[in-house]
Amino acid sequence: MKKLLGVLIVIAGLLGFSIHSESQVLQSTGFSLFTSTNQTAPLGEKFKEGVLREQAGLIPIEEKREEKPSLLEKEIKERFSEYLEEELCQIGYEFFKEAQWTITHVGDDYVLGPGDVIKVMLSGPAVDVGVVQSEYLVEVKGDGKIHFPPLGSVFVSGLSLKDFKRVLSEELGKKFKGIRVEAMVHSLRTFNVYVTGFVEQPGMITVTSLDTLVSALAKAGGVRKEGSLRKIVLRQRKEGEIKETFIDFYDLLVKGQPIDVVLKDGDVIYVPPIGPIVAISGQVKRPGIYELKDEKTFKEAVELAGGLLPFAFVERIKVLRIEKEEVKVFEQSFGESNLQEVRIRDGDLLVVGKITKELKGVIFISGEVEYPGFYSLQENPSLKLLLERAKLKETANLNLGRIIHKDGKIEHFVPQEILEGKADLNLKDGDKIFIPSFFARSPVYVFGEVKFPKLIPYYDGLTLIEALRNIEFKEDPKELKAVIYKPDEKLEERYLYDLLILGKEGLNLPLEEGTNIAIQRILPTEKRPKVKILGEVVKPGEYTLKPNTTLYDLLKEAGLTEKAYLRGLIFIREGVKRFQKAMLETTMITLEESLLRMEEESKWISPEEQQLLGKTLRERKEYLSLLKKKIEIGLGRIALDLPENLEGLKESPDNLLLEDGDTIIVPSLPGHVLLLGDIHNPVALPYTPGKSVRDYLEEVGGGTKSADLSGVYVIKANGKVVSPQTFRKFFLPRSILAYKPERGDAIIVPPKIKVPILWRPLIKDVVQIIFQSIATAVMAREL
Repeated sequence: MKKLLGVLIVIAGLLGFSIHSESQVLQSTGFSLFTSTNQTAPLGEKFKEGVLREQAGLIPIEEKREEKPSLLEKEIKERFSEYLEEELCQIGYEFFKEAQWTITHVGDDYVLGPGDVIKVMLSGPAVDVGVVQSEYLVEVKGDGKIHFPPLGSVFVSGLSLKDFKRVLSEELGKKFKGIRVEAMVHSLRTFNVYVTGFVEQPGMITVTSLDTLVSALAKAGGVRKEGSLRKIVLRQRKEGEIKETFIDFYDLLVKGQPIDVVLKDGDVIYVPPIGPIVAISGQVKRPGIYELKDEKTFKEAVELAGGLLPFAFVERIKVLRIEKEEVKVFEQSFGESNLQEVRIRDGDLLVVGKITKELKGVIFISGEVEYPGFYSLQENPSLKLLLERAKLKETANLNLGRIIHKDGKIEHFVPQEILEGKADLNLKDGDKIFIPSFFARSPVYVFGEVKFPKLIPYYDGLTLIEALRNIEFKEDPKELKAVIYKPDEKLEERYLYDLLILGKEGLNLPLEEGTNIAIQRILPTEKRPKVKILGEVVKPGEYTLKPNTTLYDLLKEAGLTEKAYLRGLIFIREGVKRFQKAMLETTMITLEESLLRMEEESKWISPEEQQLLGKTLRERKEYLSLLKKKIEIGLGRIALDLPENLEGLKESPDNLLLEDGDTIIVPSLPGHVLLLGDIHNPVALPYTPGKSVRDYLEEVGGGTKSADLSGVYVIKANGKVVSPQTFRKFFLPRSILAYKPERGDAIIVPPKIKVPILWRPLIKDVVQIIFQSIATAVMAREL
């Protein structure tokens, strides 16, 4: 019992802390239904820095619970997220979760009642001589009276604290001269109320005389999202009867009206289930999910959301409505008057779009003018009037001007003739007028299926790719092409996917002054993404690439022959090929530079050494030249670990999505093992089951003097590599020479790399690419 009283005393410390506003109430846990009532709450040390101590059982501000979406919020998100501009939440429920206590004091307007404890402080001559004490603690009893020793019993219930001080001063003044009275509420009266229904912590809670219905709900953890905020019921016993008061929390939340409902001992607060709802998204001031009460029309629902934003497009509001177990979309024009008439239903989703960003009735002028920018078409309907207002600079080219219409068409004019009145043109909405410099070159103009048509300043060496570098396209580049109109009327076309994504050679071209580039959609009869499949398939050739086509889909459509060796499939991609080719070019240059340095250094050695070194250099140069010729066909391969049968590929992670330009080669079952690198006799040997790398190397005489035998590795038929680092047994490295190759594998004996240390990682990677390319080329040529 003592522990229980201790907890109640802590909670009663609300004397020094009242609710700062209805939007800042402290969350609290509910108490047991059997907690004793009418306990006072002493102030003072029970609070620290505005946060209740742990004993009070209240949730500190810094320990907010993470709010999970309700079932209603989840349903709306799952069903309609692709149509919404934002994620919608139920409005109002977060009010309780963010409630806080603030430090305040009980004011002079506080009305005293049974259970309040008052601290009375006296000063004056009577106190100085000890006739009366300086301080008294008095409690308001159930009959409304206090026992105050200097005066006896005094009835104070119903008096404000200000009136209480006045009454004591008057009565004490009759007995003692010069006495002064101060008073403060030492502890508040407390009592119990019951919170039930859809709240987080239903049950009996202890409140003070300063608590309201809102703070009581906050102490119960707040209203659950399945509960109503529009029809909260307060049941109070008055004159032997139960009186019900209905509270609409939206009065406080939406309209800003206070909910000053005074609570009494034994009151019951009931939160019923949530009523009809409407979700509002888009161009409203407070998008969210709202509970309906008396709202019947679209206009009333939009007012709940704070009204429309200035850019709302009310002529085309979309309504998603549930009808006969289906969601239907209605899109119709709603004028301001119609919004009042259209009825709303439970579960409706309103999506308010926004007006177009495109300006209407506007024209633009740029280039060699004093005042460039946009102008009103209504006030400048003719070109002459616009040029006079924009004022041409002295550097303007008076013989050349350009109007770019909204549809992309270009119209030329002579500014001097316009200004002299010899000619004039009527302007149209969205026209862009450009006045070039007398010293400048005609720019390149990009228009069509782009978000923003653009003039590109011309300079020597400007290419098509550079002109398109910062252009934003309306569609995926796979669906677009560039039609180039050169000043000499020569017409050329480039597919953007080939030009910008695949980077195919020979497609980029230099531009001339005044070139126009129209970005257009590719017609259904024009080029489409394609892939090529060759080798052991029933139907080899090119295939039009459909969206989301996988390697399995293509192999299934082309059909495999009985000889097909799926595990050795060669998959070549253009993007990988470009990357590897760039690496190879860099490496070849590095190796050639290394050979040149070796030639320079040979001047300082003996003639015999020069002769020996010269022979070595010639061999190296011939080797590099041979490599350049051999590797081209095998570049771009992606190594895949494919199963032996086609159906096993369907769910495999190596079942890649195909891209335009991919080449797939299905080899037949190979009967060889390839040996490459620094060996005496690079050759393909017949495959013999059980033979090791050491056995195969012995057949060709092993490695040369320059061979790096410690770095021998095996390139599998599928393109993957087995190296000394990856060949293990029981998690321990094994000699790669003990590895037993399979059909189509290639054993590589790399040369010792004699280049600067910083270059060695790059050289090693490129040497591996070279040998993979050669191995791929050998297998591909067996077809």
